[in-house]
Amino acid sequence: MYNYVYKMVYQTVDEQIEVATIYKQGSVNPVAFRWGNKKYLIDKVNLIHTRYEGAVKCYFFNVSTKSGREYQLKYNTDNMRWILDQLQIC
Repeated sequence: MYNYVYKMVYQTVDEQIEVATIYKQGSVNPVAFRWGNKKYLIDKVNLIHTRYEGAVKCYFFNVSTKSGREYQLKYNTDNMRWILDQLQIC
């Protein structure tokens, strides 16, 4: 029997994006985002976590599109901006 370990590789992007969200029962759920001239529909939110960058609380949303590619979106609570933080390259 063989055990395979599949490691995903991510690339840092760090570019501002536009995100469409649904606010439901006190939580934010991104449903789509625009990066450059392309719109990406979010199929699934895989993970949500927070991290402080200095005194600023940031929310990170690891999301998947129907193509299976994963992205990490960052929401900065201080300036209320969305950033495409990382994308899966393999």
